[in-house]
Amino acid sequence: MTRFSSDIDRAAYLVTSIVALANHTTTLAVDSAIEAARAEEAGNERGTAEQVSRLAVGAGVAVGEIAWLAHELDLSSPLDVEIATAGVAITGLQASLLAIAAAIQEVAEAGGPAEAFASADALRNAALALDELLPAYQPTP
Repeated sequence: MTRFSSDIDRAAYLVTSIVALANHTTTLAVDSAIEAARAEEAGNERGTAEQVSRLAVGAGVAVGEIAWLAHELDLSSPLDVEIATAGVAITGLQASLLAIAAAIQEVAEAGGPAEAFASADALRNAALALDELLPAYQPTP
């Protein structure tokens, strides 16, 4: 028995997965950034370093999974609305990661842990990796 009754079911499932993963990653990124800020405020440099490092690793993994899901979506027969929905989710995740990377960069420049620089770069790189996906998810005129 097949898992999907058609390419349309498969495309819908893949889009739902992309949206869920992008939303979940954004939420985790924001939560991690908040926890890192709290740790920094409390003078807990180790806690800050751990939070931003975990965030960078998790974001990188999520972006890789989204890239795989997007590739699978390209192989199915997505509807225009599904392509647009995936595009919005990917764009939103990218914007969130770039904003959080900038905030972590500020912490690092203000004397935060050395790991913050590397984590900010990793987050920025993960966000920029999404640039490769986005052209396929932009509306065509």
